[in-house]
Amino acid sequence: VFNCLPCFFPVIRILLVEDDEDDYIIICHFLSQIERQEFELDWVSTYQQALDKAESNVYDIYLIDYLLGEQNGIQLAREFLQNGSRAPIILLTGRGSYDVDRKAMQEGVADYLEKSQLSPTLLERAIRYAIDHWNVLAALRESEHQLRILSGKLLEAQENERRAVAQELHDSIGASLTAIRYGLEAKLQREGERKSPAEGVSLEQIIGIVHDTTEEVHRISSNLRPSILDDMGLFT
Repeated sequence: VFNCLPCFFPVIRILLVEDDEDDYIIICHFLSQIERQEFELDWVSTYQQALDKAESNVYDIYLIDYLLGEQNGIQLAREFLQNGSRAPIILLTGRGSYDVDRKAMQEGVADYLEKSQLSPTLLERAIRYAIDHWNVLAALRESEHQLRILSGKLLEAQENERRAVAQELHDSIGASLTAIRYGLEAKLQREGERKSPAEGVSLEQIIGIVHDTTEEVHRISSNLRPSILDDMGLFT
């Protein structure tokens, strides 16, 4: 733990993955020179040790050397992210490379620093910016998640309302119109009524109107709530 001047911010927990002890000592020295911030630094020197340590997900940021024996820091960063790492990653390298820098950014690394250019000020700024940027992205992801939940609930509420209206049309109005139609047909059959167009609307015409209205109710009901939704198990 590096204690500096009175600390105004929470302790930043760092995992340093570095196979060169001299570079580890340099990083320790730089962190000790940063004012107004306290750090807790864990150091591992191998790829596998880093994976084991990262499983705890207790770190605020990872500082990873690019060259780690037969493997490299980009591969390790990829595994961290695939395993659900909840902290940003800064890649450290002894010699800058545009291709490595670009590949690191594509893999989701927050920053790429050359060791030869490091200083307490640069290291502090990189750590602070990486954590702040990560927190902003995390907040955006959470907002998007909540928005998807709210959108789903809204769609569910709308679907429930459409289901209720469709059911009401089918069961109440449709059933009533069907009953009227059958009643008129029965009355017409019993009385054998046959009126000329001059005497007004015939029972046959009324039955036709009721029939057309019933079909229209069924059409509206079907449009509001297609049966395929239930057949496919949607919105259940």
